[in-house]
Amino acid sequence: MADADRIKLLESSIAYLQGKLRDAGHLEDAILPPAAELPQHWGGAVTFDEPAAEPPPAAAAAGEGKSASATYLSDEDEPVEYDEMTPEIQAEVDKFKNEGNGFFKAQQYKEASQAYGKAMKLLDKCGKPDVKIISNRAASMLAMDKFVAAAFDGQRCMEVDPDWWKGYWYRGQALMKMLKGKPPSTSMAERCEQAKIAFQDCLKTTTLPDAKRPQVEMELQNSKNTLMSMTTACNQS
Repeated sequence: MADADRIKLLESSIAYLQGKLRDAGHLEDAILPPAAELPQHWGGAVTFDEPAAEPPPAAAAAGEGKSASATYLSDEDEPVEYDEMTPEIQAEVDKFKNEGNGFFKAQQYKEASQAYGKAMKLLDKCGKPDVKIISNRAASMLAMDKFVAAAFDGQRCMEVDPDWWKGYWYRGQALMKMLKGKPPSTSMAERCEQAKIAFQDCLKTTTLPDAKRPQVEMELQNSKNTLMSMTTACNQS
């Protein structure tokens, strides 16, 4: 596996752990540095253990049936076993989704995010994520100024359904709001660049309502202007 592929796999694993920490309430006010800066924060270059040498045929036969601890990232993902989606589970999902919708309309965003999270957990166990429930939680997180969580859920939407406009929209908004009150820096410029890309991709979706297009275009232009001013400030410092 090439180093670039291993880095992508590592980033995916980090994103998964971020989600787990966020769900547990431990990742509300922190954000992992951009991927390009990870080596700096770790104090060294990103390295991977080399695959172990192939054992001789005799040794391989002797060790057949025994599990070995891998010292490197596998080229193939382990198969995931999902629960069966039953009418009972679907009823629970619908109940939590409706509760979340009710809480959101009442502007009880914390309760809404928790209800959506319960529905998402059930669906994830069955391997059937619902992009609209995920984007609803992203909206709840955004309303609570939980920008890291909102950006994460927006990214999840993009992965589940690349044509669902709200994933890009909420991710772009969350990334831009992270910049407020922060001095220009390379990491802030990178987040602004990510927001710009999110708004650009949002405009490419077929699900974006025509009435919403001017607002997305305005946010895209704002991200471009902000990125230009940040780049200028960084070059002058």
